[in-house]
Amino acid sequence: MPIFTFMGANILRLDDAYSFRVIEQTLTMVIPALIQAHQLSEGGSSPSLVAVVTRIVHVFVDALPHVPEHRRLPVLHQLVQTLSPAPFLWILMLLLFKLHASSSTAVSGKKAALENDVEFWISLCCQFDVSDQLTSLINILNFLLQLPEDKDD
Repeated sequence: MPIFTFMGANILRLDDAYSFRVIEQTLTMVIPALIQAHQLSEGGSSPSLVAVVTRIVHVFVDALPHVPEHRRLPVLHQLVQTLSPAPFLWILMLLLFKLHASSSTAVSGKKAALENDVEFWISLCCQFDVSDQLTSLINILNFLLQLPEDKDD
């Protein structure tokens, strides 16, 4: 996990072709090894695998505002493609929704920010098959159904 924190804090901010290639190679080599190691140690336990993937994706989503705009879509596409879109695209989408909801945008700019974010979310989802998109939508809805109706505070 520290390598992804390092990437989020440092290399994702760079805008040169070499840095982008390093990011791609790191994603395609480290993530599958990390998932395989987790599955071997945990016996493939699905809830704990989702937790590991969520931590990885969270690093990239947190770093997203610092990533050059033209690199955001390719980086997230590569991330989800490496993870496998059907089981994990929904996690990325929920974290992107959370990032939007928690961002401190001026009241007058909220509508424009929402329009830009929705356009980005659609562009990201269109990078994957319709079946993966539908699976993600179902997973998002199932997640929302599990949330409590009232917030304590």
